[in-house]
Amino acid sequence: DDPAQVAWMKRQTPPTLESKIILVQGSIPEMQKSLDSRVYFDQNGVLCQRLGIDQVPARVSAVPGDRFLKVEFIPAEEGRK
Repeated sequence: DDPAQVAWMKRQTPPTLESKIILVQGSIPEMQKSLDSRVYFDQNGVLCQRLGIDQVPARVSAVPGDRFLKVEFIPAEEGRK
């Protein structure tokens, strides 16, 4: 629910049609309306814990040709532009 992070999310263009927005705090209905997209919630922090995500915004993507996931932490300055 950080306005700067929401603005950052609006500027993102996913590389594939298969993308999901996962909220870790805030209101799902408000975020869905703001982003005009379906939004999921990380219930009890399960995804963040499994993927080692300890800061947001972050981007998780599949490594091409592999079975691994890549977690990218977005610097606060970029997430606030």
